[in-house]
Amino acid sequence: MKTAIFPPAPPVGSSGTTTPPNPRCRWETASSGSISPRPALGGTTWASATERSIWKRGEAYRLTFQARADAPRNIHFLVQLGGPPYTRYSWDGSADLTTSMATYSQNFIMTKLDDPDAELVLFLNAAQTGTVYIDNVVLVKINNTVAEKNYPTVTPTVDRSNLILYEISPGSYSRGVWDHGEGLKDITAQLDRLRDMGINCIWINPIFLGEGMGYWTYDYYRISYKVGNINDMKELVWEAHKRNMLVIIDLVINHVWDQSPLFQDVERNGTASPYANFYFWDGEPGASNALRIPWDPTLPEINLDDAGAKAYMFDMAAYWVQKLDIDGYRVDVAMRLEAVSYTHLTLPTKRIV
Repeated sequence: MKTAIFPPAPPVGSSGTTTPPNPRCRWETASSGSISPRPALGGTTWASATERSIWKRGEAYRLTFQARADAPRNIHFLVQLGGPPYTRYSWDGSADLTTSMATYSQNFIMTKLDDPDAELVLFLNAAQTGTVYIDNVVLVKINNTVAEKNYPTVTPTVDRSNLILYEISPGSYSRGVWDHGEGLKDITAQLDRLRDMGINCIWINPIFLGEGMGYWTYDYYRISYKVGNINDMKELVWEAHKRNMLVIIDLVINHVWDQSPLFQDVERNGTASPYANFYFWDGEPGASNALRIPWDPTLPEINLDDAGAKAYMFDMAAYWVQKLDIDGYRVDVAMRLEAVSYTHLTLPTKRIV
């Protein structure tokens, strides 16, 4: 696995402070704590063309760095791609810095890497002016691809008229922290306890690659590194069925994340995109505004009256029923689906819950 380390860090003294400070790692924080508009000052470009060569759109990465401040403070940092003026970002987060060096880490999906001069930039923003030192910045690709296993088919005999559902967020289940990558395994480890509680149907929140606890879908055909891998999900279903428990998963087909290739392709290619009619536009696809859900402008709504969009989503739903042996779906934001689409929303599942 290729790793980018940038910039070359100076020695870290035994006291936990960087001596001498690396000019490329010494950042003056912005004077405002607001991140809107996103600050254009205080950022330093790190990546060279060689380092950019390891980045790939749609892949997940872990960014790790060491940091300290001249005084205890909370900072908000943004991973930006492209620029200046650095108006696009791939991930943001915050950290409580102290005067001693500490390590910070965050995972994110590389969503934008179109510009030939695209660069990875880290901005710092704080509620007060001051100096922040950053060292030992490492970017590593996260790979959850595994050799796929086959599990025996077990058919549960659950009374579907008397279901007791238990909703689980796989990204944080049982640990209270997000993105640890073991959520599906953790659920499997707790199946006996859930069964003893009387649960006979597990409803799992989105497992596909995306952000926002999975509801901002990036790729419908990939299991998210945040929850595990395809074998983890197959084993979970198999073990649940052996305990006479059903498994359904969230199906997010009312909208998609606007960083998804399904939407970005339209923004780049307009009417020539095969996905041009997947969305509701107020003019020419890709050159006008797409209808987005009222509570989040990053989620364009999908037009399930379009034959191509419906075929894509239903083929995907059928694929995962066959691949994972799941028992059905819970359709997310069903109330936002157009009446005509919802009337004909008969998902191709082998057992509808």
